Amino acid sequence: MSQKQKALYITDWEKHYETNSDCGRWLPKQKKRVKPHEYIRLYVLGPSGDNMAYQEVADAVAEKFGEDAWIVAWGLFIKLLELAGRNNFMYRGYILGKNRSPISPRMLQIMTCFTESQINRGIEILCDSVCGWVHYRDVPEENTPSADSANGPDAAADSPPLQEAKAKAKVEEEVKAKDESERQPEEPRSRSQKPSPVAPLPCSPSHSQPQAALPLPHQYEPTRFAFDICSTAGATMTDFNKHTLAKICRLHVNTGHLGPRAREDCIEQVRAFKSDPTAKNPLSLFINWVRQKVEANGYVWDRWTDRRDADTGQRASGKTLARAQA
Repeated sequence: MSQKQKALYITDWEKHYETNSDCGRWLPKQKKRVKPHEYIRLYVLGPSGDNMAYQEVADAVAEKFGEDAWIVAWGLFIKLLELAGRNNFMYRGYILGKNRSPISPRMLQIMTCFTESQINRGIEILCDSVCGWVHYRDVPEENTPSADSANGPDAAADSPPLQEAKAKAKVEEEVKAKDESERQPEEPRSRSQKPSPVAPLPCSPSHSQPQAALPLPHQYEPTRFAFDICSTAGATMTDFNKHTLAKICRLHVNTGHLGPRAREDCIEQVRAFKSDPTAKNPLSLFINWVRQKVEANGYVWDRWTDRRDADTGQRASGKTLARAQA
């Protein structure tokens, strides 16, 4: 970009909506997620008093622009958040079009499905001092130190393509290291497994050695994984469901026990159970499917559960159910 251009920018994007490399809330000095966001972090407001700031802005907008103005501004703001999140870390927060240039009004209409008058009115409200949720800001030039250094102390000299190449090289090194470790039978292949004192028979499938887990492109955030599974299955996000699915994510999904497309395979399987009219409990079927797939891949099923002791009735959430192969 030869000269500075101004584009719409979400105010305090890094503070409220940015994520780190683990897809959690980004904090200063942490590395940001390089790739575009798949989800937007949006604070959940409620009736307990934390909704006051939202109400104050809505009232101020209604008083200045009219009673029907706030819904237009709010709806447009949500779509702008989605557009701002579909950039890599250098340009996240900006509303940009092709070649990272300020988006045209016509394209904004197509992408948001708002009319021209609604867009003009919404942007006027969002940029006004009574709201201030959006403002115009200089678009950074690609590979500038100021933009790259915001991604952490180790990324100041690397552009996004170079970071992607380094990440790919790191994955290849890890795969090579695991291949080397497979040639050393004295080393256990996973944290939950122990070397068998008896050499397994090559022709026995039940005693076959587990395959080495390939490193995943990125680790999945356990709570986010639990939410995705519950919402896809149409199940309530109870403490038990959250606890169980988060453990499955940490112990089996992020360790590679389900393969490199673990999350995608899990979502597809839950959808299949949900669409099956004979399936009474898709979530229970999904957990059983994970167990079968983990064991079929040669790993030990290890799911933490929240149970109550049969004698005392007390909670015993620290117990682990580990099921070894036959």
